[in-house]
Amino acid sequence: MNPRIPTEAEKNELVTYILFDEFVKSSVSGEDKETVEGLVENAAIAVFDDYITDSPGYAGKVMVVVWSGDPAFTDTYIWDREYENGKVNIPVRDTRSPEEGHYTTKIRRVKTGTDRE
Repeated sequence: MNPRIPTEAEKNELVTYILFDEFVKSSVSGEDKETVEGLVENAAIAVFDDYITDSPGYAGKVMVVVWSGDPAFTDTYIWDREYENGKVNIPVRDTRSPEEGHYTTKIRRVKTGTDRE
């Protein structure tokens, strides 16, 4: 399992997620967007394309972000699969591509410590 740097599309998806899902903003100012883009640009980010847990759980892409403020400031993001039938499944056994499996992917932060989902 080798990490790689994120693509521009992945970084943009992360910025959008932070602005709309974590900050819960319905509208975003240019200043907000620039601030988050700067935070993402300054972070150390690794993407693992083929991560699989040891037991039934998650298989898929994982992004680990170490924020520039301190090495302890980290977040882990995964991509859920949202199927055409409206179900959201953690991709454990479905190895089909989005086109074959009729799903889209959406990034979300994995909760850690006392703020688990």
